[in-house]
Amino acid sequence: MKQISKWFVDNDAPIDVIGAQSYFTLGTVKGPEEIWANLDEFYNLTGLPIKFSEYNFKTGARTDEAIKAYQYAYTRDTLTAVFAYPNSEGFIAWTNTGDASANEYAGYFYDDFSLTPIGQAAYDLIRGEWWTVETGSTDKTGAFAFDGFYGDYKIILTKNGVTEEFDFSFLQDGAGAELVFDSGSGFPVWIIIIAAGVVLIVIAALLIYKRKIKKLS
Repeated sequence: MKQISKWFVDNDAPIDVIGAQSYFTLGTVKGPEEIWANLDEFYNLTGLPIKFSEYNFKTGARTDEAIKAYQYAYTRDTLTAVFAYPNSEGFIAWTNTGDASANEYAGYFYDDFSLTPIGQAAYDLIRGEWWTVETGSTDKTGAFAFDGFYGDYKIILTKNGVTEEFDFSFLQDGAGAELVFDSGSGFPVWIIIIAAGVVLIVIAALLIYKRKIKKLS
């Protein structure tokens, strides 16, 4: 696959991203360091970003709590490694639902669409550790600092009983933005957002998988 990808790139094929299939079993698990090494090989050969595609983790017929805990922990560590990789574009789940009683699943959902340990690990990362919600008041310069991840944010500003929502993206290139907010006082309020982590009032992060796991200072 690596050489095929390189051949396409060398021959100017219109490829934007490499999809690295990621089916795992108990006999084929790889640690975060090995996953990064494999992703490095793809990137060094092609210069293209990589998407961790078709992730699932089959553990056989065992249904005990220990194996479920291992599924959770392995998925958490694997997805964190992919999220942290500088040249990754995200990850994709790929499997059908399965029977909880027989452990016949390898993906995120049981037949009733409740979360498997794999799905729970992904949910806890996406809507927990990687999800930023901050509330506060700006200082006299109109700034409010926080630590967050690169990604897409919804910013809700309120002043003098007037509320307005803005969408904003923190990008790795460090580009900033300026918001103009009419608070109803007759004078527009200028809000400066810089890539060092300055936002305002209420911030709800709408995390996009492809963003990198790098905190802003």
